Amino acid sequence: LRLESNELESLPAGLLSTCTNLDGIEMSYNSLTVLPPAVLNQQLKLVEFAASNNFLTAVHADLFAHNTRLASLDLSHNKLVTLPPELLQPMSNLLECLLNSNMITSIPVDFFAGLSQLYKIYLYHNDLTTLPKDIFKPLPALRLLSLARNKLASLPTGLFSSQTRLELLQLSYN
Repeated sequence: LRLESNELESLPAGLLSTCTNLDGIEMSYNSLTVLPPAVLNQQLKLVEFAASNNFLTAVHADLFAHNTRLASLDLSHNKLVTLPPELLQPMSNLLECLLNSNMITSIPVDFFAGLSQLYKIYLYHNDLTTLPKDIFKPLPALRLLSLARNKLASLPTGLFSSQTRLELLQLSYN
């Protein structure tokens, strides 16, 4: 489903309730400030979701509760400040997570728990000042991690000790 570049400001909660076979939803480049918590409840086959370049200030903890097949998540270029700790927990198949170009100030310690297949994380251009020591520990497949353009003055000892497959680490402009 392609809904990008439509100047949408809101979505009715039941908008997609009968669209149960969607495997991808693209709603980037709109003016969305919120996504209703139940808007994706019926999309059990969803593999890709993008809502970048909107004005999202927060996302509900249960937004992706039923989207266990999600492999690609793009919430970049919004106005997110905080992330619910359980936001990604249902997504055991997640491969890439784009949260760059927001205003995220911290990441919950267990935010990436259970995401053993995740190999790309984009967190650049946020307002991160610190990172929990074990934040990346549950990510054995991690190959690309972009933390550039944050406000990281120091990094915890052993932060990347579990990342034996890491190929690209971006820490510029901190």
